[in-house]
Amino acid sequence: DRSAAGRKVVSLTLGGAMDDPKKQVIELPPMRVCGVGSLFEALGDSIVYRNLQPVDRRLPGLRSLRPSLGLQPRRVPRKVEPAYGRVVGEILRAAGALNAGRHDFDRVIFIGDTKHSDGAAFVSICAALSCPGDAFICAETQAEPELIPLDRGSGRTIHLANRWRSIGGFEAQVASQGSIIGRGTVVIVDIDKTILGARGRNHRPVDSARAAAVLRTARVLRGESVNREMLLAAYNHFNDPQFHAFTTDNQDYLAYLAMLVESGWSSIEKIREGIARGRLGTFGDLLNAVSATVERLPNRLRRAHDDVVMAVEIGDPTPFKDFRRAEYRETVDRMAPPGKVEDIARLLATRITLTAEVWRRIRLWRDRGALLFGLSDKPDEASFPSAELEAEGYQPLHRTRAMVVGEG
Repeated sequence: DRSAAGRKVVSLTLGGAMDDPKKQVIELPPMRVCGVGSLFEALGDSIVYRNLQPVDRRLPGLRSLRPSLGLQPRRVPRKVEPAYGRVVGEILRAAGALNAGRHDFDRVIFIGDTKHSDGAAFVSICAALSCPGDAFICAETQAEPELIPLDRGSGRTIHLANRWRSIGGFEAQVASQGSIIGRGTVVIVDIDKTILGARGRNHRPVDSARAAAVLRTARVLRGESVNREMLLAAYNHFNDPQFHAFTTDNQDYLAYLAMLVESGWSSIEKIREGIARGRLGTFGDLLNAVSATVERLPNRLRRAHDDVVMAVEIGDPTPFKDFRRAEYRETVDRMAPPGKVEDIARLLATRITLTAEVWRRIRLWRDRGALLFGLSDKPDEASFPSAELEAEGYQPLHRTRAMVVGEG
């Protein structure tokens, strides 16, 4: 396709997870493949996943930090909670001492894709480190490029962007305030839909990997006769911000919920009504309702239900382990570089790629002396291979190589 100005553009279909009718075609500027790389090449093992236990085992994690921070036993803080920032702040201090011999930082730089969760994490991490900072939050759109600063007080600013290439303009804005990103700076990079599977450009394969994982798990539990359309309709329906109060945006809950609908235990309409009328105020209410009529579930799904109930009772934020292991497989398979790339739009619609603009910029900052650290909401089960897959040659997510793609 060509734009009105005659410049070649990339047409890309974006939308929900899989077979979602709510799709839109947007046009992005020319993209090119800039090579192949892995998260490890930029971040090393300086990454923490949902359980807040760093991949680099030399660093302290949530388990060892609980007593000194006065945190509740078993529960894992989420990104939007101040406790999350306090835990990450202590991990960063330890990382700074380990890598640069310093416990304190002059400035925090945060790169993410969502104003709500990433913005909240940025503010709480800055507070925990008693540090000023700037966050670059981007979701690519076809609107005119813009970079909007939002003052969060105490020398902390969130810069909202609609082009990943605007990270250069972001750095220029930071420099205009007298700050150079380099030695003394800690750069925190969100992984999911930021440096990997950029939101607005390449996030759909991330969503489709999760939806495919739901289908893969259902086929294991229910057999090949599973109703694919009903399963994915339920998953897509409840994978919406209007249900976040109920699902807490937890993909494990969504996968389980979709399988309840597909199995015939309930329907989308009845569950919606239960949520609206307050009978299903929390996911725990749903589990109690299922437990009261568990004989209506097929045998294998009944066993999965028991496992989910037990995990929720002990405070495990990743209760549906089978689904998350399937998510790992589906995600890593979509990262594998194809032999030859002739269609960038198809590549971005089907393969999970590294975001070139972020990839290049953070490595530049690292070379200037900044400390880099990656954050992800993925649980370990969706980030590391099982023993069987490791024997087949599968690598941890952050060591898996993918195409690096960005504006050319």
